[in-house]
Amino acid sequence: MSSNFSRLFRKSPLFRFFMLIFTLAVIGGGFSFFISLIKKKPVITEIKPELFTRGQEITIYGEHFGEPSDFTWIKIGDQKLASATCRQWNNSSISFTVPEASHEKLLSVHVNGKSSNLKFLADTDMLPAYHHKKNVFLQPQIESSNTDAAEIGKIISLYGKNFGTARNGALVVFTAANEILNKTVKLSDHPSINGAICSPVNFDYDYWSDRELRIRVPDGASSGNIFIITDQGTSNPYPFKLKNRVGSKIYTDKRSYQVVEEIEISNIVASKPNTFFIRMPIPPITGVQNNISILSIKPKPFVENFQDSTLHRFSDLEEGTNIRIRQEYMLDRYKVETKINPAAVRINAKMNEPLYAAYTASDTFIPANDEVIQKQSQSIVKNERNPYLKAKKIYTFLLNNIKPKQGNPEDAGKPIIAALESKLADAYDMSLLFCALTRAAGIPSVPTAGIVIDSNKNTYLHWWAEFYLEGFGWIPVDLGLACNMPFDSGVQDKKNWYFGNIDAFHIAFSRGIQRQTPMILNGRIVSGKRSYALRTIWEETTPSISAYTSLWRTPKVIAVY
Repeated sequence: MSSNFSRLFRKSPLFRFFMLIFTLAVIGGGFSFFISLIKKKPVITEIKPELFTRGQEITIYGEHFGEPSDFTWIKIGDQKLASATCRQWNNSSISFTVPEASHEKLLSVHVNGKSSNLKFLADTDMLPAYHHKKNVFLQPQIESSNTDAAEIGKIISLYGKNFGTARNGALVVFTAANEILNKTVKLSDHPSINGAICSPVNFDYDYWSDRELRIRVPDGASSGNIFIITDQGTSNPYPFKLKNRVGSKIYTDKRSYQVVEEIEISNIVASKPNTFFIRMPIPPITGVQNNISILSIKPKPFVENFQDSTLHRFSDLEEGTNIRIRQEYMLDRYKVETKINPAAVRINAKMNEPLYAAYTASDTFIPANDEVIQKQSQSIVKNERNPYLKAKKIYTFLLNNIKPKQGNPEDAGKPIIAALESKLADAYDMSLLFCALTRAAGIPSVPTAGIVIDSNKNTYLHWWAEFYLEGFGWIPVDLGLACNMPFDSGVQDKKNWYFGNIDAFHIAFSRGIQRQTPMILNGRIVSGKRSYALRTIWEETTPSISAYTSLWRTPKVIAVY
C-alpha cells in the first residue's frame, strides 16, 4: 500500500497536485475549526428598553457581536433581522428598529453560527393598559378585523388592545345597527344584554389574547356592530356585515314575561344528620330568549347560579318539615321565522367541528347510535345528502307515522325507542326522537324543554327541538304543536309552519341536556323526570332522608308585557 502511494507520488504530477490541494484543505479546515473553537459565543447582558412599542429603537448591549456580515443577524421570535438592516452593529452593541409584526418575543444574536443567550422582549400594547391616576384598567378597544363580512359559524379575528390575556368570562356581542351598548355595561349585566352573544355551548370562542380574538359569528347575529365586554367595561362598536347565503332568520313579536317557578317538599321521613339539595332550573339565554333577570328567590339559595340552576341546601331537617321554594323571573321572548334556500345549503361542510362532534353524539337521552334509530334514520333519508332536506324528511316521517298522545307522568324513564316502536308519542318523545334521528343522519340537533302559554296565560309543560345548518345557525322545530300538543295554537298550516318557525309563546328552561355534578357522595338522586327542563339531577339527599314527597309545579306566567 505504501509502495504504491510512493510510486504514484514520484511518477504522477497530477497525483501530486491533488495531494497538495487535499493537504491545503485539511490545513484550512483545521484552522477554521480552531478559530471556531477559540471564537467566543455572543453574550447579551442588557436590552434597553425591555418593554417596547412597535417601530421603537432597541439597543442590545453585550460582547462578541462581531462586525456586520452575511453571517450575523438578530432573531426575534421566528423573524430574522439581518445585521445590514440595523442602524448600528459593533462588537459590544447593536441598535435596531423593532419590526411591525413583533409582539411578545424571545430575542437572540447570531454570529457565525453561534447563538447568544435568550432575552425576552414585550410589546407594551400587548400588556393590559393601566391608568395610574385612576388606578383602574382601561376598557377593551377594537382596532381592526380580518374581514368586514362573514356568515354564521365563520371564524373571524378581532385585533386591538386590553382584551385580557385570558377570557375569564368576557363576552363578544353582535348587536343590530341601532343597538349601541353603553361603555358602562359590565359582565354582571350579561343576562339583560340585547344582542347575539358568542356562546361557549356553541364553541364560538376559538382563541383569546390581549391583542387578538378569534370567534365564530354566533347564531342570531345580524348586520350591525361587534362589542367586547370584559370586567373592565365595554369596547367601542366595530361594524360588521352578516352574509346570508343560505337564507334568512327574522325575529319579531317580542313578548316580555313575568314567570314564577315553585316546588314544595312534604312528608319528610329523616334522621339526623341529613342534607337535601334542590336544583331549580334557570331560563337560559338563547338566540330567541334574552334580557333575563331574577326578580326574587325565596328562600335565599345556597348558590344563586350553579350548573344552570339555583342550588338550595337544607340540613338537619325534622320529620314533618315542609319546604317551599319560589323563584320569579322576567325575560323577553321572540317569534322566529326562517326561510331557507335548499340549493344554497352546503353538503358535508363542517366549519365548526366541535359543535358537530357534540351535537351528533349519542347519549342516554338521545340514543343516536342505537341500531333501531340508525336503521330508521337511514330508511327515512335514503340517498338524500342535503342536511336541510334530510331534517325535513325526518320531521315529515314523524308527523305521518307517529300518533300523538298526551303526556303521562308514568312515562318518566321510559326509553324513546319504545315510542318509535309503538308509534305513540307525546311532545317529549317527539322532540327527542327528532334529535336522535337527525343526529344519526349526521345533523347536529338539540332538544329544548320548557313551557308554552295559551291565549288565557295558562301554561303547559312542553318540549321542542332545533337543528343546525352550516353557515346559517339553529333552526327551530316543534312537532308537538304541529300535532296540536298540548293545544291547538291556531297557526295556519301548522304542520309546515312549525318546521323552521316558532312563536313567541314558548319559554325555555333548558336547551340541550343539562348535566350536573352530584353534591353528595353516595347520595340519592332524582333524575329522568319529564318536566320543564332536561337534566340529570333535580333532587339529591343523604341516605338518612328515607322518604319525602316533591311537587314540582308547572311554571306560571303572571304577567305579559
